Amino acid sequence: MDELERLESAMRSQRLSMYPRTPESEDLALPGLVSIFLHERQRALSGLPTQERYLKAVVDAAPGLPELAVRARASRTYPALVRQSHFQTALRTRTKLEGVHWIVGLDMAGVDLLALDHGYVLGVALSVLTEMATTWQSIKRRRHPPLTGMPMLQLDVDPNRAPRIGPFWVHPLSDVWTVQDAMDALQHQAETAIV
Repeated sequence: MDELERLESAMRSQRLSMYPRTPESEDLALPGLVSIFLHERQRALSGLPTQERYLKAVVDAAPGLPELAVRARASRTYPALVRQSHFQTALRTRTKLEGVHWIVGLDMAGVDLLALDHGYVLGVALSVLTEMATTWQSIKRRRHPPLTGMPMLQLDVDPNRAPRIGPFWVHPLSDVWTVQDAMDALQHQAETAIV
């Protein structure tokens, strides 16, 4: 069983609990949700922390904030982080890219994953085609200015057609090939510009 298969097995064993959304949970400024997830992912033997382990880590990192509001916000963030982790692992294990990195500072600037190959870089932005995700993207853009000067590829998954692994929507493998094709095109474009 390779890394992607292990991750998918862990995803199938998950159960999700969504805490009720409140105005308080929507406006909450929580400390480093991505950083906490990445830290817990490193600690998890399966490569995927359980939702409860992640929620506990977020609550512990937010002393003084209302626990139910923290859990409501973090419980909705968790599936997106798992989807992004799955896509990162699929890119690393199913393409010839030299590197696929999830960098917290870039994530805040709208670059969910950074693909590297032979000195070329491609930013990948991932999202779900839902009204709530669109609203959240606009909030994120207001909080953190977008990064400029980097080739970007936006991949949106439609939950009505998205593959599922356990309770999670994931990007289809065709999106993995789209990233590889975009990187190949970027390299070809640069090489032909030099000639």
